[in-house]
Amino acid sequence: MAFKWIRKGGSAIGIAAIALIGSGCSQEEASAPLVIVFPDSLNPIGDGYPAAGDRCRRLAASPSIARWLTRYSELVGCPENADADQIDGIKVGIVDDFVILAPTPPEADAPNIAAEGGAVGDNQPVTGTSE
Repeated sequence: MAFKWIRKGGSAIGIAAIALIGSGCSQEEASAPLVIVFPDSLNPIGDGYPAAGDRCRRLAASPSIARWLTRYSELVGCPENADADQIDGIKVGIVDDFVILAPTPPEADAPNIAAEGGAVGDNQPVTGTSE
């Protein structure tokens, strides 16, 4: 039995439970995890964000998020605010009831200019070159 993520008119778990009880599904089927169906407009990629199995997904370029891609290099979509709150980043909007955020890149990926002998804004001439 397939379900779409239900956002309005009651909790998704409550509605799914009522639907399963009313359909005569077994207990094993009723305890199966709720599948979140992302709308095609978000163009989700991967198996979860930040790790496989997580409820949020990275988003590939699409017209519905294009306005944010001009400012942020990576966007993530989450089905609930609570899911988005677990990710370090900036909430930029909502599309089709999904929270869109720009995750903060890990510090390890940022260049450490000070450790390389310079400082941010240090525009000293390059030395050791032949002319």
